[in-house]
Amino acid sequence: MLNFISCDWGTSSFRLCLVACSGLETLHAYRSEKGIGQVYQGLTTEQLNNPVLREKAYFEVIKEGIESLEKKAGFSLGGTLVICSGMATSSIGLKELPFTPIPFSTNGGSLGMDFLPGDSTFGYPILLLSGLRHSHDLMRGEETQLVGVLHQLANFGGNGIFVFPGTHSKHVRVMEHEVVDFTTFMTGELFALLSKQSILRSNLKPGGNLLEDSQRSSFLEGVRNSENANLLSQFFKIRTGHLLHGRDPKSNFFYLSGLLIGAELQALASLKEEIFLCASGELHQSYVQAMQALSISAKVVPPPVVEQSVIAGQFKIYNQKLNHERSIFLGNI
Repeated sequence: MLNFISCDWGTSSFRLCLVACSGLETLHAYRSEKGIGQVYQGLTTEQLNNPVLREKAYFEVIKEGIESLEKKAGFSLGGTLVICSGMATSSIGLKELPFTPIPFSTNGGSLGMDFLPGDSTFGYPILLLSGLRHSHDLMRGEETQLVGVLHQLANFGGNGIFVFPGTHSKHVRVMEHEVVDFTTFMTGELFALLSKQSILRSNLKPGGNLLEDSQRSSFLEGVRNSENANLLSQFFKIRTGHLLHGRDPKSNFFYLSGLLIGAELQALASLKEEIFLCASGELHQSYVQAMQALSISAKVVPPPVVEQSVIAGQFKIYNQKLNHERSIFLGNI
């Protein structure tokens, strides 16, 4: 196999990458906002009740992206394996797969998966990767990222807490190279709801960045206030601060971000384990500065490693599965 297609399908985003197996270099990429949530909401009653028609609707989204990759590459990708992780295997996805229970080896070999062979209507075989579960939490996608991060990290001792910021941030506890626990924080989703749909929306305005002194000051004020103040009260003070004291809506935007990220990170303040921050994009600086403000010591995984983690994880899991099946065939286990 010279190339494969990496499919990272989240609730609100969709990404395809044509990847060279040698070196895992991304040759071409395609992105859209056709996340699993949007696709599912667009299904007709007939499609919802007919598994074949439902599957076809999801295939069409993937095919649209692959055709874009084919144009960029200048050659057909027919028969190229698609490795898909994230929400594609959820109850609102392409095909629901059972969660894999923890403990889960970080080499990825035990992750649940399913194979869909290509046919005349959709000429690309798909390997679907499942997620993890335990008695009180679930994840889909971050387990693949974790495998990919660890595949790229040198000298990892086998123990630590891995923080994956996002819409639903995950704090994943690894002991002796196994995932033994994890916790979800609805940090990003709550920020979106409060800033776009709540009464606070008219008192908040996106713009600026943490490199600006005023925005950084507001952000860090929010982080510090998350330690002792009641969040439910602090939320409304964003409105009163704007209406009564003329606080800048852009500053309020960063203050709210600091409040929520700070509240999430309180869970790490008393832990003795080594902490690894796995963030990229704008969230990288936000979490680095919030951790510093809260005196939380963490090893910061370089953003390029995090950005490559899905691809590296998918390929690692695929090869673990392939080697396992070869061993069975050869009678080695």
